[in-house]
Amino acid sequence: MLKNAKDPLAELEGLTKKLNDELGGRTQSVLARYPILFSLLTIFGVVAVLYGFEAAIAKIPFLADRPLLVFLMGIAILIGTGTLYKGLHRSMR
Repeated sequence: MLKNAKDPLAELEGLTKKLNDELGGRTQSVLARYPILFSLLTIFGVVAVLYGFEAAIAKIPFLADRPLLVFLMGIAILIGTGTLYKGLHRSMR
């Protein structure tokens, strides 16, 4: 066997390291490259969902006439989902 022969795996590792070093800046996630754009899109998405819920509730006369009931229902749903989450989280451990 040749004593001067290089290990092919070592050469491959060196090549991939060099490639990663050169292309590292170009392979960042889109979120890391454009954080403001994604923040604005996220805010728009949340506002659109809230506006859609508001419009849907406004079309239901029973709920449109009782904003306190809608508020209390929202609080009850948040408490219920929080309790469910805690229970599921405990059972996963």
